[in-house]
Amino acid sequence: MDQSNDNYDVLPVLAGPSGEKHVTRTNGMGFSRDRFVITSVNENLELTAKWVDKMYEPLQSVQNNWGTYGDDTQANIFELKDGMLHHLPLDGAAPGELRQKTEAAGPLAVLDSYFGTVTTMPDDAQWRLDLMHEHYLPYINNEYNYPKVFFDKDEADSLAKIETDMWDYIYRKRAEWITNGNIDTEWDDYLAELKRVGIDDWLEIKQGAYDRYQEGQGAE
Repeated sequence: MDQSNDNYDVLPVLAGPSGEKHVTRTNGMGFSRDRFVITSVNENLELTAKWVDKMYEPLQSVQNNWGTYGDDTQANIFELKDGMLHHLPLDGAAPGELRQKTEAAGPLAVLDSYFGTVTTMPDDAQWRLDLMHEHYLPYINNEYNYPKVFFDKDEADSLAKIETDMWDYIYRKRAEWITNGNIDTEWDDYLAELKRVGIDDWLEIKQGAYDRYQEGQGAE
């Protein structure tokens, strides 16, 4: 673990006007449908599918996510010992940079059950998990994330058009309010601008896709 982390402290969860502390769940977790795509021009579908299946094998998936072992030209993320991938000390190598050089990415799955059986938990990941459990997870009140739903072409096109203006505006105002304040006096205008760029249509499309997802899951 990078000792420079000792120079920083965790930003505590801020209380709202009522005193309640709440942390929203993030959608940047779980599975990704865009890890791998087989298109209609593929001339060897069976072989390609077999290759994708191999990527999901535990030892391979762990390497796809973090990096590999046995490289004689640079630092290695792992040592393979007794059939298990052990994270190595990087001895000054930047973990992010080394990971980008050696990870395969693509389709993968790293399950909770892999830790201690297929791979070790890297120190920096364990450190971050400990911080999350101590400072943030107690204030997450929502049970679910918005799921990975499907949109048809028209819906996807509409979302892309709306989000081009909407996210740019949201991020810009957030930065301005953090820096300069004035959120109370500008809030009504902010909501009006979001309606102008199409947030109601955005919510309708998102809700429709969610309802279809729930129906597909057999929810009542």
